[in-house]
This record gives sequence, C-alpha cells and structure tokens, in this order.
Amino acid sequence: MKSTGGNAFEPVASQSTGTTPAGDTSTAGSSASPPVQLVLGCNVGDESCAGVVGGEARAAGEGALPPVRELERGAPSSLLMPRSGPSLLDTQRITRPGCADRRAWLGEVERGTQAHRVRKAQHHWRRATQVKAERLAEGKSYEQALEGMRWHQMRSYGQINRFERVAGCETETFWLLCQACNRVKEKTRACRLGLLCVTCRGAIGQEKRTRFRMGRQRAVDRAKAVGLFWPGRDGGRWTEKLMTLTLPHLEQHGVSERILAAWRAIFLFRKALKKWLEACDDAELVAWFRTFEWTPGRDGRGHPHFHFWLLCPFLDPHFVRRAWAQALRTAGFPKDSVQNVVVHLQLVRDGERAANEVIKYLTKDILPDRSFVDPAVFSEVYEMLDGKRVTQPSAGFFLGLDSRATCECGASGAFKRLAEPPAQAGGASSAPGASHGSEAP
Repeated sequence: MKSTGGNAFEPVASQSTGTTPAGDTSTAGSSASPPVQLVLGCNVGDESCAGVVGGEARAAGEGALPPVRELERGAPSSLLMPRSGPSLLDTQRITRPGCADRRAWLGEVERGTQAHRVRKAQHHWRRATQVKAERLAEGKSYEQALEGMRWHQMRSYGQINRFERVAGCETETFWLLCQACNRVKEKTRACRLGLLCVTCRGAIGQEKRTRFRMGRQRAVDRAKAVGLFWPGRDGGRWTEKLMTLTLPHLEQHGVSERILAAWRAIFLFRKALKKWLEACDDAELVAWFRTFEWTPGRDGRGHPHFHFWLLCPFLDPHFVRRAWAQALRTAGFPKDSVQNVVVHLQLVRDGERAANEVIKYLTKDILPDRSFVDPAVFSEVYEMLDGKRVTQPSAGFFLGLDSRATCECGASGAFKRLAEPPAQAGGASSAPGASHGSEAP
C-alpha cells in the first residue's frame, strides 16, 4: 500500500495514508444494521466453555542473580522532561522541560524501579558472557561472538541508564543525509521510552495508529474482494468489531497482582478465541489487533484492560462472556467475583474512530485533575510492563509493511547519519531545493 503526503526521512509507518472515504470499506458489512453495543454480565454457573479455556496460567519469573558492582554504581540521575506533551495536559508544571514537579516525580519512579533495573541489567550482563561462549563453541568467528555479546551488554547499560535517556530526550541534534538525492534533514534523538516519556508515548501511539490503519485497510480490502461483506452472503456477512475486556477489582489484589492476572487471563482467552475463529469459513482472512491499557482506576491501584479490533464473521456474545469469565477463573479469580464481569462488544462504522479507540494512551501517569499517579504505584506498573508487548496483531497483519525511513525522492534506507551539517562537517552538500527544516516528523 502506498502512502501519501509523507515527510522526507519519516518512517513509512509514521506517514499519513489518507482518510478512508465515508461509506467505503470502513462501513462495509455494517451499513445495513445500526451500531450495536452490548454490555454483557456473565453468570459462570454455566460451565459450557470449560473445555474451551483450560490449563493453568503460570507467571515466568526471573531468579535473582549475583550482584554486578559495575551496574550498581551511580546515583539516580537528574531528570528533565522532553519538549512537549498532550495538549490537554501540556502545562509548565506537568510536562514542560525542566519542570520541578515532573522531575521530582520521575526521580521517585527511578528510585522505586532501581532494584528491578539492576536485576535485569545483571541478567543481560550474565547472558552476554554465555552468548559469547556459546557462539565460540559452535565454531563461529570471534567477531560474531562479540556481536552477540554486545547486544546484551547494550541492553544491560540501557537498564541502568534508562532515566538518563529520558532526561536527554530531544536534546541531541543530528542530521540525516539521503545518499540518493543529497537531501539533508535536521533531527533530534528521542528516548523511545513510552512508559516514562510523555512525548515519546504520544509519538509511539501515533506510529502504532498509523500502522494499524494500514494493516486494517489491507485486511478489509482482502475480505471485501471475496464478498465477505455482502449482506446476503451464505453463512452471514463479516463485520468489524471493537471488544473491550475488563477485570474485577478485588480488594486483595495490588497493582502487580492485577496486571499479572490480566496477562494470565488474556493468554487463556486468546487461545479460546483463536479456536473459535479457526472453525469459521475463510478463517485465513480473519484479522485482529489487541492492545493493553492501564489507568489508575477509582481505587488508585490500577485498572488494566484490553481492547480488541476484530474482522470476522458473527461472534457469539455469549461465547465471549463465558470464555472471558472462564479465563479469569483459571487465572485465579474467585467464582463470585466474575458473576457480573463486563464485556463491551460493538460494531465498527468508522475506521478512523476504531484506530483511536483501540490505541489510546497505553499507560496513563497523569490523572484528570492534573496530578501525578503515586510514584510507588507507577513503579510497580513499570516493572510489570517492562519488556511486555502491549500491542499484538494477528499473524500476517503487518506482513510486508515497510517501517524503514523513506525520503521524498523515493529512496528507502539509504541514509547517512551526521553529527554536524554537511557544510560544517565537510561532507556532501545538499541538492538544490533540499530540505533543511528543523521540524522532526
């Protein structure tokens, strides 16, 4: 799929792909019926789905590793905030550079996560030595062994210096030179730590929404080409759906326990959903996209939940509620706590709205009253989500989509990174009409 209106040196996945015309594929399969929203309570006295969702969920934990002194040196870094944030929350006190409140809050989170980050850094450091020995034992060259070792070493350093990266987000400038047309563009280095950085969280969310739109459009086009949206189709037409799965808030569950239970339950539910969808006709054209979101919740200990976009035939809401309730039961929830578990299921009439609904903020560290989430609470959230895939597509959903940077001339991946503008560095000069703008895509 070609993108339109993209900026030079902007990743293909971040470029605008245009807006789906009203009444086109975004409404296919649902125009003949009004929007439907079901808020389903579940009575798990009916165990008819017990055979669909089974097994025990086990959390994989890392054992403690011996201390590495080199990784424990250094005090918490001085933190600064990147340049911008969401418009409704963009205030001097919350998100602007050097704001005292944000800096103090991040300092508390840094101290709260230090043991976790040191533990993960130790794991990578130990793994680096193991990878080097394994590659040498396999007969690979010393350079190949060092390459695998460096990968883990860099992640080890990244865990310890994570908050320093947040402090330096968008403070370092560099230039990209397209070696095909000699265009030059000024860029700023981003930390890409969406859990901690408001600016990068928004940028990552926008990139995910753009890629989702592209993947969704391809999936809809494939289904439309074989007539799956036709209202008179034998076996029923296909539709796009949005589904939200929530968890009961139990008094005995803390922040970590709720997130862990959510991941256990979604793993079991996804197995049941996959089994259901594989039984339908044209199962190879089924597509879905899942996101995890965390908000503080009313009690301040977190409200983890999941959003799904699905392109599939009729999905029995009774199956959905029973499967989700049984997944929660297997994940450790008492039976009485899931008697009235809530599942939202509705048809999609607007693809743009679907992208915004499925991918919002992913995590939320600022409350509606513009105060910060308790740093102790968010430290637990950080530890539980560090390394987790908060978004997941169905197989082949993004297959073939190019995420490499592209230039206005059409070249892809043919870029050279410069520490200084070419004129100062003595490098190649820009072609006539080359872009020297300072805006970052």
